[in-house]
Amino acid sequence: MSVYILLLFHISFFITSIVSELPSNRVNFHASFNKKNGNSSEELALLSFKSLISHDPHGVLASWSNQSLHFCQWRGVTCSKHRNKPKVTTLDLQALNLSGSISPSIGNLTLLHTLYLSSNQLSGSIPTELGQLSKLHHLDLSFNLLEGMILHTLSQCLLLRSISLKNNSFHGEIPSNLSHRTDLQIIDFRNNLLSGIIPASLGALNHLEQLLLSNNLLEAEEKNDWAFLDALANCSNIQALGLSINRLGGVFPSSIGNLSSGLQVLTIYSNQIIGSIPTSICRLINLQILILGDNLLEGNIPEEIGILHKLKELNLYNNKISGVVPDSLGNLSSLEIFSLYGNQFGGGIPRVIQNLTSLNILSLSKNYFTGNMPSFLGSLLSLEELYLVYNNLVGYIPPSLGNLHFISQIALGFNNLEGVIPYSIWNLSKLQNLQLQGNNLYGVIPPSMGQKLPNLVYLRLYQNQFYGPLPTSLSNSTSLESIDFGSNSFTGKVPKNLGVLKSLYGFELDDNRLEARDSSDWAFLESLTNCTNLMILELSGNEFGGILPSSIANLSTTLSFLSLSRNKIGGIIPIEINNLVGLSWLDLARMKLSGKIPPTMGSLTSLQMLDFSFNEFYGEIPYTLGNLTQLNKLFLQYNNLSDHIPPTLGHCNRLELLNLSNNGLIGTIPYEITALFSLTIGLFLSNNFLNGSLPFNIGSLINLVKFVVSNNKLSGKIPNSLGRCTELRYLYMGNNFFEGIIPSLEALRGLEEIDLSHNELVGEIPMYLETFSLRYLNLSFNHLEGEVPKSGIFTNTSAFSVFGNKQLCGGIPELNLPACFNQHKRKSELQLVLAMTIASGVISFIILVVIFYAWRNKVHNVSHFIWRPRKEQHIKISYDELYRATNGFSSENLIGAGSFGFVYKGNMYGDDNNIIAVKVLNLQRHGASKSFEAECKALRNARHRNLVKVLTICSSIDCTGNNFKALVFEFMPNGSLDRWLYPQVNDVSGSRTYLNFIQRLNIVVDVACALDYLHNQGLVPIIHCDLKPSNVLLDEDMVAHVGDFGLAKLLTEASIESSQRSIDSIALQGTIGYVAPEYGMANQVSTKGDVYSFGILLLEMLTGRRPTDGIFIENHSLHQFVQMALPGQVMSILDPNMFTQTGNYEVDSEIKCINNKTKHELECIISMLNIGLLCSKESPKERIQIEQAFKELLAIKDKFYKAKEAKHSLSIDLPELYRH
Repeated sequence: MSVYILLLFHISFFITSIVSELPSNRVNFHASFNKKNGNSSEELALLSFKSLISHDPHGVLASWSNQSLHFCQWRGVTCSKHRNKPKVTTLDLQALNLSGSISPSIGNLTLLHTLYLSSNQLSGSIPTELGQLSKLHHLDLSFNLLEGMILHTLSQCLLLRSISLKNNSFHGEIPSNLSHRTDLQIIDFRNNLLSGIIPASLGALNHLEQLLLSNNLLEAEEKNDWAFLDALANCSNIQALGLSINRLGGVFPSSIGNLSSGLQVLTIYSNQIIGSIPTSICRLINLQILILGDNLLEGNIPEEIGILHKLKELNLYNNKISGVVPDSLGNLSSLEIFSLYGNQFGGGIPRVIQNLTSLNILSLSKNYFTGNMPSFLGSLLSLEELYLVYNNLVGYIPPSLGNLHFISQIALGFNNLEGVIPYSIWNLSKLQNLQLQGNNLYGVIPPSMGQKLPNLVYLRLYQNQFYGPLPTSLSNSTSLESIDFGSNSFTGKVPKNLGVLKSLYGFELDDNRLEARDSSDWAFLESLTNCTNLMILELSGNEFGGILPSSIANLSTTLSFLSLSRNKIGGIIPIEINNLVGLSWLDLARMKLSGKIPPTMGSLTSLQMLDFSFNEFYGEIPYTLGNLTQLNKLFLQYNNLSDHIPPTLGHCNRLELLNLSNNGLIGTIPYEITALFSLTIGLFLSNNFLNGSLPFNIGSLINLVKFVVSNNKLSGKIPNSLGRCTELRYLYMGNNFFEGIIPSLEALRGLEEIDLSHNELVGEIPMYLETFSLRYLNLSFNHLEGEVPKSGIFTNTSAFSVFGNKQLCGGIPELNLPACFNQHKRKSELQLVLAMTIASGVISFIILVVIFYAWRNKVHNVSHFIWRPRKEQHIKISYDELYRATNGFSSENLIGAGSFGFVYKGNMYGDDNNIIAVKVLNLQRHGASKSFEAECKALRNARHRNLVKVLTICSSIDCTGNNFKALVFEFMPNGSLDRWLYPQVNDVSGSRTYLNFIQRLNIVVDVACALDYLHNQGLVPIIHCDLKPSNVLLDEDMVAHVGDFGLAKLLTEASIESSQRSIDSIALQGTIGYVAPEYGMANQVSTKGDVYSFGILLLEMLTGRRPTDGIFIENHSLHQFVQMALPGQVMSILDPNMFTQTGNYEVDSEIKCINNKTKHELECIISMLNIGLLCSKESPKERIQIEQAFKELLAIKDKFYKAKEAKHSLSIDLPELYRH
């Protein structure tokens, strides 16, 4: 019955009563007339019509050239006798694919009753002569290529009863004088370009039965524009009114209820109507189809809706309707289609639906329904399609759905459903579409699934927790077109017999734990070469290994998307890859591929995205890549590519992102690259061996956002044309040999990050930089001179650096730079000499006094200094001052204890603005002095926003005459990271406060940034040797600072040689669980040891488990614990506390918080865990550098914040229901 309703809406509403209307004197002319009478005007008119037909592919008009046939015997022509002469009454040439135009001579067929020319390819306009056909009853010109305006002369066709012009390109307004043809019953102008207001004069057509105006550009903005609706109330015979897909706006007029009670079909979907559904609509008691979807309606469904007992389709999709579904809806016992898709209904699924026993289609998707899926859905035995996607449903899928033996579509995706799929679902043999993605379902898919569901077309189970092997019976569902099992925990091998799925176009298995080790495991790929319609193959993020099969090049030429990234596949790319001519997306990143990139890649001219990054490719970049003129993004970073950048890449004039960083590329940057106006996202060339100057045309990149050329051998002056790249946000040019002054970049006011460090730049710091909204500025290690600005970013020492520029002066006091000379105020030589003489005397006197008091108080050996910074010197402080600030080093002030001493909180001069942390060394402990020396050496020249700032040291004698050594640090009010990961119960609230995920992400990035500075950015590499949560401190803004450098090592050449021979065991102790394994074997200190500690720290922060947790026994470790869970079981290992602010929730609700995380958040978490695993590899050689880890974490953070508020949308409901 639903099919009947759909057809009723989507096809023409012509009522064919033509036969009864034909003239009664119709006769057979086969014997009555012959050609001896000569050519009549009727025949000449027909021949003229034929002469303008330019293409007759089926030869249907061949009979019109047969001189032995009377024209009344020609194909499509029907005649009747009028005054003993044959007259054409019907011309029926429908669906013959005729091309050409309509001859004006058609107007000479004076008795023409019916003109049917639909479903051809006729073009041009309607000839005005058509208005001469005064006897015309039926005109059908639909489904052609006609254009122009609808003729006003049609009103001269006095007897016109039906007119259909649908599916053409007519424009202009609807002629208001059509109202003169009061016999009109059918007007069908659908699918044209008609505009203006619907004329109210149509209300004069009191015989009108069908007015179909959908899919035009008709307008209504004000109340008066809806006057036609009031006028149509006079059309007492109207049965169908179609106004959909227009530009009708304003408030839904209540006059809709004044239309004839005989109205059966009302469609006004896809307009811009506001307000609520008028209750008057319920007076249309004979309505069978009511479609108001895709408007801006709000409010509730009227309670009176239950009056419409004959309603078969109620469709309100894509509005803003809310409230409660009225109980009266249960009176609609004939309802077959009910859709509330895309509204704002909440609460449980309405129980009234169980009364709609005739339902064929139920769509409640994209609302806010909550609670369990009701079992009564299984009592709707006529149901064929069920859509509940994008709600907040919980609980289990009711087994009662297995009673729906006629159901073909079940879509329950993107809810919070859990449990296993009821076995009864697998017995629904008519099922064609099963969509359960984006839930928390788990269990094994039955091996016999394909045999149970032989008619399956779409199978989408991605983003769940299914496990076990893929069902081998998939091949029995021979109609399958799309299979998506991504983001689960499936294991084992991919079935080898999928090649029988001839209709398969999408096969997605990403982010599971599927395996392939040898050629027999890869047999499934060979089988897929038989799927000639395959367009999407997504296998990324699994455990596929072995050699990349050459059969990959034999996949279907229709293949558009191919991804194998994040696997363990080695080997080379076959040169036959150019067979895949349909590829637009090719992702083979983060694997173990090697060899040269085949030049045949240049034949894949449809490619839009190519990612070969993080592999082991070597050799040159093929020049043939310049043939990829459709390419948007090219990723080749982190390989071993060498030679020059091919200038042919300049032919890729749609390229938005080019990343060639971290290779071994040489030579200059081709000017063809910097001429690519299309580059918008970024140009990344860092960490290569590029030399020469920046191309002169760098200013052509006017839309570029990120420009990164750090760590090369580039030289020369920075071109002034760079100042034309007005969209730049990130500019990284550090570690090169650029010289000259910083060019004028004043026009680049959108800049957020600038790094020009480690170059040979001279001149002054541009003052305009202080007006920029910069987040990061690094000008360190150049030859800049003059005054440092004092506002903008230059007020935040953690955000900018000018270190290593010896000629700078001024700036904020924290920089400890010398004051700038004021040349406008000079003393005379006499005044200067006099002042110096006086000063010398005073100073000599002070020195004598100081010497006297120092001798007098020798037992204390203390020097008192004023508590303030003096240019580049550290502030100096005495033992007595520290003693007073810490209340005599009292236990109340004790805030921490370590291997070599204690940390106290101090308050200088009782001022809350001078809170300090004092680390007092326990010199009785063996190694404490060495720890003090190590920390002093490490922190002497280390300055970074993520390192604990050392204020000064004190080496003196305490009040008992013993040696006293202490370091004074900036106080961190939020304590250590360890305290936040494992908080104690709050004495007042009885709760614990935890770090949320965003805070943990920020802290991880801060720590990585600090380590990157220690290892790579300082004058001498520094190895921390004891990184752990208790040595990461948090300031008032929860910014992380790495501290406690008591075991740190300066990695000078001498210390490297020393450390490789032997190192004091005390210095190598570290902390169990965090110390690198090799430290216990070879006693070799390296930056890789810190990387290991960082990896363990990262894993600990996301799992909430210490590396010394009791569950890690024998050979089991935190690293293995995480590795075994990735990627499918990741939610089972995450610290549930990072998704809540306090720890008062039950464990179940905490797990639910994890399960509610979006795919995007989980992808970020999984990426972070993978970095932690790469850092904590047992072998130092397999660990990544901290620089790489830092960059990847920054990218994850950037991706997370950008997509945090993104909304997901997926149109999967009723794909055919809403077509025009």
